Amino acid sequence: MCLNAQDYFPSRPNAKYIYKGFKNNFLNFTKYEDYNTDSKIQLRFNNSDSSFLNIYEYTPIGIKLIINKTDIDYRENLINEKFNVNNFIIKEPIKKDSFWFLSDGSKRIITSINANINTIYEYFTSALEITTLSKNNSISIDYYVKNIGLVKSIYYINDIGLLSAELEDIVEDTPLTQNIKFFYPDSRLNSIWFIEKTLNFYTNESNTLAFAKAFELPPKGLLPLINKNVSINQLYFDYNNKFVYIDFSKDLFYFLDNYQKEIYWFIASIFETLRNYYHTDNILITIEKKPYSFNLTSLELLQKKLPTTNQKWIISDCNLPLTYVVKENDSIVNIAEEFETTHLKLTKINKIKNPNLLLPNQVLQIYSSGTYTIKAKDTLNSISEKFGISY
Repeated sequence: MCLNAQDYFPSRPNAKYIYKGFKNNFLNFTKYEDYNTDSKIQLRFNNSDSSFLNIYEYTPIGIKLIINKTDIDYRENLINEKFNVNNFIIKEPIKKDSFWFLSDGSKRIITSINANINTIYEYFTSALEITTLSKNNSISIDYYVKNIGLVKSIYYINDIGLLSAELEDIVEDTPLTQNIKFFYPDSRLNSIWFIEKTLNFYTNESNTLAFAKAFELPPKGLLPLINKNVSINQLYFDYNNKFVYIDFSKDLFYFLDNYQKEIYWFIASIFETLRNYYHTDNILITIEKKPYSFNLTSLELLQKKLPTTNQKWIISDCNLPLTYVVKENDSIVNIAEEFETTHLKLTKINKIKNPNLLLPNQVLQIYSSGTYTIKAKDTLNSISEKFGISY
């Protein structure tokens, strides 16, 4: 029977592999297939400290690691990037004592095609055992099982000793989940705020639909960045030039017409969301492939426009969340009295270390119950202005 390398390293879309590490927490990690084609797969490895991508190519003579990208927590299809590695992890013929060399001179040998190996997940027989002898005298042994892939790795490293990681579970039909900061203007257009949203991505799924939905649905008290008529035509990250490009449908023009004097709040919110996700200030926002006239291309310009860009919105669970801009001679006590809340609540919500030190133009989140006791000289107009609502 002819053994095939791809059988031992199959594509498994929408499956999360969970590995348990021993003697090193870095070896506790998950593996997920971000993207695939007929000849390549992009795998994401996440642990508690970092995330990296490996891209593998299925060749006629084996499985080759061709791209390794470290510290990549954003999701982007990099399958067609230029190779930066050229090492077979499994090479045919699949037979004992077959060997090959890696680009750094290390030697990789098939030491068994019928290894018995125990893991948390299952006891396997007939595993493929591949041993790597590094030039620095460290040794690693990887075990692959047909139709599953990597099930265990054992490492012997000089001055450290023996380490290992083994398959603990496989969760099928599950998406990759990411917690992403999304920024939105508040309903009174005093500032922009962020909230973390959990987005789900299945293998080969585009980012555009998930981001469009998140832009459209802010928490209570904040404004949407687009409406249901607006779509994202394209969203991609140029890895080599560290450049983000996002193109919207023409309906964004009509949506922003409602906020002629405050358009920069919306553009800045989109900018900040993409800047935080992709870790770059190089962002181009277009509408139907034409640069938007109010395009923000630097963080410096963004910060000049905004009182704050990195405050978390934490009052969306109240009935009428709103914001207030501190004026000269304001105190935390009189602001609390004006909005019928407590100074302790305002201090806690806004993480104010010194309640006696409020700065003019500082923007505060106001937790409101949605009820208001009418006072002398109140009018419908004065009440609506105070709470930023219409009557």
